[in-house]
Amino acid sequence: SPLGGLMCAQAVLGLLVWSLIAATTYHLHAAYGWVMFVSLFFWILTLLFLVTYVLQLHQKFYMVPWPLLLMICNAVATVLYLTAFVTCAAAVQPTSWRQWDYNRRAAAS
Repeated sequence: SPLGGLMCAQAVLGLLVWSLIAATTYHLHAAYGWVMFVSLFFWILTLLFLVTYVLQLHQKFYMVPWPLLLMICNAVATVLYLTAFVTCAAAVQPTSWRQWDYNRRAAAS
């Protein structure tokens, strides 16, 4: 379904972001801690929603308004991913002495 395709794309892109940041020395810069939190949190949440829909658990828990819950989750994710993007992009230093960190951080943003 289109929803499943979008969830898979969101999971792949979220995995890409947090794996690129995790491959650097992000613990030395506080800004990248926020990026790691946002990307890892929403990656796990997306996987949980994807498993819920693949196993059709959303039909068993019919009392939960799933479309509204997904809309709110995606709206919050959009805002927090935008703040993480700005934080990540502002913290990239092109004159970094570790060229591979620069490439990964730039690609993550």
